[in-house]
Amino acid sequence: MFQCLNCNLVFVYPVPRNLSDIYGKEYFKNTKQKDDFGYVDYDQDKESMRGIFEYYLKRLQEMTAERKIFDIGFFSLIEF
Repeated sequence: MFQCLNCNLVFVYPVPRNLSDIYGKEYFKNTKQKDDFGYVDYDQDKESMRGIFEYYLKRLQEMTAERKIFDIGFFSLIEF
């Protein structure tokens, strides 16, 4: 992860050529070693994260009311 010193944009560099290298089946249901990244079981894990997802969705809606947003696949709430 890198952060632009001018605008504080956080981004991945280099950009992966193939997203399935990162977000393959193992990312959402990790069947590999426990030190790999991703979820043990996304369908089960997402329920415990629902509250925080809804909180940040509400914050995003408040911040962007009457405006358009452009989602590029990663949203980092560093500080408001």
